[in-house]
Amino acid sequence: MDFYESNAQTRLISVPKLRNLEPRLTGAQLRAARGLLDISAEELAAMTDLSLKTIRRAEQVHDQVQITAANARLLIAVLEARGAIFIAANDDGVGVRLRRNPPPIFGPDKKDDDA
Repeated sequence: MDFYESNAQTRLISVPKLRNLEPRLTGAQLRAARGLLDISAEELAAMTDLSLKTIRRAEQVHDQVQITAANARLLIAVLEARGAIFIAANDDGVGVRLRRNPPPIFGPDKKDDDA
C-alpha cells in the first residue's frame, strides 16, 4: 500500500497499489466531488500537494482528466477519504455521490469540540 498524508487531515490515507490500472476520473466528477464535499480548488490543492494549476486544468475538461495516473489516483484517494464515491461509467454515464456516513474530518480548520 502507498500512504499519503493530507495537509488538511490528521490521519493517513492508505491507497492500494494500482500502478497497472489507469484511473478513470473525469473533470466533471472532480468538480462534482469538490462541490458535494464543499472543498475549494485551493483546499484540494493543499490537501494533495498538487498545484492549483493542475487541479484547474483537470477540471476544465468534461471527459477524462489529462493529468498523470499518479495524480488522478491521489485525487481520488483524498476525495474518497472525505466521503465521495466515484461511480464508474454505465449506460447513464459516470457520477459521484456522498457516502451515507462520511468520516469525521479533523484538521487545522475543522475542530472536534466534543473531544
